[in-house]
Amino acid sequence: MPANPFEDSRIAAGTIQRHGLKPGMHTGPVESDAISRNDARDGAASLHNDRKEHRMSANLETMNDLFLDEIRDLYDAEKQLTKALPKMVKSSSTPELKSAFEDHLQETQGHVERLEEIFQTLGEKGTGKKCVGMTGIIKEGEEMIGDMDEGSLRDAGIIAAAQKVEHYEISGYGSARTHAMMLGHSEIASRLEETLREEKAADKKLNDIAQTMVNDQALGSSSSRSGPRTRTAGH
Repeated sequence: MPANPFEDSRIAAGTIQRHGLKPGMHTGPVESDAISRNDARDGAASLHNDRKEHRMSANLETMNDLFLDEIRDLYDAEKQLTKALPKMVKSSSTPELKSAFEDHLQETQGHVERLEEIFQTLGEKGTGKKCVGMTGIIKEGEEMIGDMDEGSLRDAGIIAAAQKVEHYEISGYGSARTHAMMLGHSEIASRLEETLREEKAADKKLNDIAQTMVNDQALGSSSSRSGPRTRTAGH
């Protein structure tokens, strides 16, 4: 059966558009060869990326691999927080909230050092892992803060965003501690448990500030404005 001329035309049009050519433009041997090389290079790059992703997922083959991946994720998350917490301090209006974030910044710096000690004990490096979960949580919080005026209502939003961070870390440290115990790393498990207790205490402090100070003020502030009531922080 002869080739479909309309199908051939569609394929040719797609190639022309992809390479920025205009219909009817003549391409000599040099241009055609360049297009072919570009197509081949794009295809090779796509195949390389697929194989790279496969190798990355295949690297986690043992419980020890999973544990290392977890604490590297936590390490990057804590380092991201050391940059985000000063912004929370600056954006907060309630003195008690500012103080809570300042205290937790010091704790977070200690968490980074504690994880570095763990990596040293294991003879491993902490680099090479990006905590995309923490990146997303921080970005979401920053966008919300940018949409609100300074005051108790924004403080309530900041607490809500900060508690998302704490819950993420509580979950991560809980799993890592359990896996460390399973692998026989009792001393490392104790260090992770210490950080876990501090994360839970930070979450409780934020909850107390929300329930005893910020929420009522935010509610009064939002009731004087038109529009739907804003959800306040705290459990």
